[in-house]
Parts: sequence; C-alpha cells; structure tokens
Amino acid sequence: MPDPNVATLHQYVFFSRQASRKLKAARIEIQRQFDRIWPGAVVNVSRFKRAHPDLPIPRPVVQSKPLERVSMRLLLEHCPNPYHVRDLDVQGIIDLFHRHDARCGPATAGRIWDCANNCLLRSPEVVAVYVTGLQQLLADEKHWLQRRRWAEEHLEAIAHVTPARHLLSIRGMSPVWAAYYLDLIGHPPRFDWADQVWAYVGFDTILKQSGDDNPDKQFGISRHGDPFYRHVLTWMATMVAGHHPTFGQTFIAAEERGKGIWGAAIHTAHKLHRTCFRLLLDDRSYRDDTHPDDFARWRNYWIAYRQHRSKKSPHPGPWRPTR
Repeated sequence: MPDPNVATLHQYVFFSRQASRKLKAARIEIQRQFDRIWPGAVVNVSRFKRAHPDLPIPRPVVQSKPLERVSMRLLLEHCPNPYHVRDLDVQGIIDLFHRHDARCGPATAGRIWDCANNCLLRSPEVVAVYVTGLQQLLADEKHWLQRRRWAEEHLEAIAHVTPARHLLSIRGMSPVWAAYYLDLIGHPPRFDWADQVWAYVGFDTILKQSGDDNPDKQFGISRHGDPFYRHVLTWMATMVAGHHPTFGQTFIAAEERGKGIWGAAIHTAHKLHRTCFRLLLDDRSYRDDTHPDDFARWRNYWIAYRQHRSKKSPHPGPWRPTR
C-alpha cells in the first residue's frame, strides 16, 4: 500500500490528467464555436488543398495552432464578432491590437479584415447568441487551465518527499515529469524488469499482417497502453536530452540513423526509462560522472545541433566531453 505522500502524489496526478482532458475538450469546442461565428477564420489549408484541389486556396486568420497565436487569442477575447471587425478598417484593427499591447502590421490587419468581409456570416442576432456561448467556453478553458496549474504546483512540492526525488538527480528532469513517472510505476517490485513497463504503456513491437509474408516488413509499436504515459516518456526523454549529454548523444545518434525526431525520442526514452526504473527499484539517486562544465557546454551544443537540423546553421561537429 502507498504511504500518504505517494497517495497524495497519485491524487494530484489524477487531478492534473482530469484537467488536461477537460482542457483539450474545451479547446475543441472553442474552435467549433468560433467556426460557427466566423466561418473560414480557422482553416487547415494543407488539408483543404488535398480535399479541394480545384478550389481557390482560402486565407484564414492564422495557418496553424490557432489557440496558441496571439492574434487569435486577442480576437477571441476582445473582438470575436466579425460584424464588429467589418466596422473597423485596417487602421482600426491595428489600433485594437496596439491597445492590448499586441503586434499588428498592415499585412496582418488586412488579412483579418479581408477574412471578415469575404466569409458568409449568419444573421447578427444569431452571431450574438454564438458569441455569448463562446464566452462561456473561454471561461471553462480558463478554469481547467488554472486547475491543471494548481495540480502541477502541488506535484512540484510533493515530488521532493516521495521516491520521485531520486529522478530529479538526472539533469533536465522536472518534478512534474518525475511525479508522472512515479504514478506510472507505482510500486517498482510489481514489475520483474523495466521492459515490462515498456510493454505496459504500449511501446512493445508488434507485426500486423494479413496474408503478407514480406520478410523485410518493419515492426511497429502496439500502442496497447495508455497514450498519456507514452507522451510522458517521450517528452521526458526530449527534455533530458537537451540538458544531459549522456542521453542527448543517444538522441542525436538515433536521429542521424534516420529515426526522425519522434523515433529518436522513443529510442532515448527507452534508455531513460531503464535508468529511472533502476533508480526507483534501488531507492537511490543517479550517480553522474559527467564533468560539471559539460552541462553548460552541452546545452549550447544541443541548440546548435537543433538549428543545424532546421537547416539554419552548419553542423556543430562531433561532441567532445571534458577530460
């Protein structure tokens, strides 16, 4: 049975996961409601071109990740009604953005104004009804975002008095990710070895075929487990790889072999998971023999390498640790 601290950690992980699910659902409904208010303001352009290659390409307000864009957030919170945007000219939209300390030039303002004038709107009375519903959805999103932050703040505090504290000895590991990992493992002796946890979350390989006897066919992961924990393991690996040369070199080597970003993240997650599982099983901290100067040097090297992968700079060369 878990002790009170571990039980508290499990409880706040539940609250955090619950808030994340509700937050995701609220954001989906926000985009649906905004599409009812302002058709064509948010469009997946690449998918639209594949579905309708013979139609003109639309010009939405933003191209991707609308709820993460400052311009979309400002419109949602301060001017969601496209009839009000129509009453503003390009300069009026620029002034609206500047009043709320947001950047906006003539090109952005012109795109927003054109989108408001070219879309096929419902009647002003119906749009006003939908705007009222949008405000409630935005309030729901704010509530669940605050709820998740509240749960993560408690996880950061409780992780230091649970076995998750041993995981914090790995450079780049945050208390929240350590708490999520401990929630996954629970009591380590219930697993015989680390690969059982790997299969439990759905990272075990599987071959799916129907009458296909191709010996060169590659295996894929089964995805039988909870996708939340696969997300935790891969993001843990990505964060640690950017701060620790031991795991970062594993990530880079896998990516240069053609694994891709997420293939390299899974490959690194397997190594990190085996390390974290052993730390919890032995109830000890990570014995790190990395030179202290290498951590700062590795961070600069990692940033230079990611810029190289984005084709923005040359390759930084091989990594050479301090003697």
